[in-house]
Amino acid sequence: MLCERTDRKTIHGYLHQYYDRQGYLNRFESLQALEQIAPDHPEVKQLIRHAATQDPYYGIRREALQMITLDAVAADTSLQKSMIRTAQTDPKALVREAALSRLAHCKSPEFYSVFGSAMRDSSYQVVYTALQNLFELNSEKAVYYAQLAENTANSTLLNAIAHIYAQAGKPNNSHFFEKNLPLSHTYSRYALIEFYGTFLMRCNDDATTAAALPTLQKIAQYDQNWWIRLRTAELLRDIRELYRQQQQTQLRASSPRNTSRSDNINIDERLQSIETLIKSLKANEKDKQVLSFYETM
Repeated sequence: MLCERTDRKTIHGYLHQYYDRQGYLNRFESLQALEQIAPDHPEVKQLIRHAATQDPYYGIRREALQMITLDAVAADTSLQKSMIRTAQTDPKALVREAALSRLAHCKSPEFYSVFGSAMRDSSYQVVYTALQNLFELNSEKAVYYAQLAENTANSTLLNAIAHIYAQAGKPNNSHFFEKNLPLSHTYSRYALIEFYGTFLMRCNDDATTAAALPTLQKIAQYDQNWWIRLRTAELLRDIRELYRQQQQTQLRASSPRNTSRSDNINIDERLQSIETLIKSLKANEKDKQVLSFYETM
């Protein structure tokens, strides 16, 4: 027989249900009910904090952590210390991750070391969360810790590192893309190309861009997926446009007194080189959709 149960308990009734009844479901239901009807009640706040660190079931600990308001975390140093302990010692990765995410919203330099320590966590998900939160707090430190995590085999973490380098990396971080693009699986490779493109355009470093062209050429010519070849062709177009802009900028800045013939030749050679590369790729391309794009170039 099926039925629908409706509880109409007082605050203390739900508190009693959590503390005195056995079973995960009783505790979980009471916690959710209290969070809905009286989140600011002192005893409810105390219960949520207790559940976040002491409940025997990790799902309730994680749920309770997410119930603690960001303002409460930012304003209470004792609560912050409790969350640091949870982030470092809870046996479940999902709980450690939830504690890190809560601490990140404090946006305090005091927690850089906490996120740095989390980079050594056994869980890829915890490391990913720590790295993403570090990037929000301090991009320079995120780049430093990303470099320490480069040898990971986890594709999600690799993409997180690529995202950080795309937004804040230096030219010397290009080796990460050069190493991982040939080894990555299909969907990860597409994402890496996206990030590599952002990285190259932002760095705008001639030597770094020139070193990337052989890798991009191989992908644009030999990758088995037409949509990856297309995305790489789009990146090559963007690089060509960057070279054209550099050429125009130099021409406008040139005068009979300050014109450097060698600089002009270098830009002209780079532009001619990528034009030749694009024409070669177009001549060897068989897919109609990719060919159609080359026609627009």
